[in-house]
Amino acid sequence: MTSRYRSSGRLRGTGWLFAIAGVGSAAIAMAQEHVDSPHRHDRQARELPDTAQSAPFATDAPLRAGMARVRNAVAANVPDYRQRGLSGEQATALASEIEQSVGYLFANCQLEPAADAALHGLLAQLLQGAAALRRDPAADDGMPSVLAALASYPRLFLDTQWRTLP
Repeated sequence: MTSRYRSSGRLRGTGWLFAIAGVGSAAIAMAQEHVDSPHRHDRQARELPDTAQSAPFATDAPLRAGMARVRNAVAANVPDYRQRGLSGEQATALASEIEQSVGYLFANCQLEPAADAALHGLLAQLLQGAAALRRDPAADDGMPSVLAALASYPRLFLDTQWRTLP
């Protein structure tokens, strides 16, 4: 993948987010390619700044579409999660959808640097939740982490199409 984020630092340091979350090999490979590209960033640039003071940020169409995909996948599983918990099959399918959606966001979002930095926190939380769901559908850091990330999204980003979860 050739990055189009060279000059503005968009999705800067995303490679470490994928690696930390322990997601599938395709996501890790995509992240590694980003890290190994000619526009490597030093450690300080990879650290996430405190962006809460400048939120909410503008969105682009890919961000709205990718987050809607995550929201819809989670919403389809919330009733089962709240009533009896997710089965292993449900958790694995949800984790896959989250990982694919984050991959879509990585490949398509074009945000300003401060908004991009805010997005990093959400992506990390989503990926960590997905990894936890794969390990154990009832993990305390699985669905609760995903739900927390989705609750943070409308506080960080202006998305008039966003619907909160039931």
